[in-house]
Amino acid sequence: MMAHFLVVYFGADNGAYPFPLAMLLLAILYLLICGLVLRWSGNGSAWDDRHRLALISGGLSLFLVLGPLTVGSQYPIMYYTHPVYLTLLWITYRYVNRRFVS
Repeated sequence: MMAHFLVVYFGADNGAYPFPLAMLLLAILYLLICGLVLRWSGNGSAWDDRHRLALISGGLSLFLVLGPLTVGSQYPIMYYTHPVYLTLLWITYRYVNRRFVS
């Protein structure tokens, strides 16, 4: 997610390079990420629900934590909704983890 931020917000938005180059860089980045995930997961067969939830939560958590810190007063609803989403992710984590510990 940090690489996404670097390519889009510090590069393309600041005019460091043109928009089509940013899209090409993002496509390459995402193909590399998909290749890594497939390799780590044994083409999806070696992962259980805990691994899938960790992958989803990792991407979402960055936006959920940094979102309210970066928008200021532009979107005040984020100060209420993002903690709710983080709490729901935590509850889901506890539910999924309880299935495997017991």
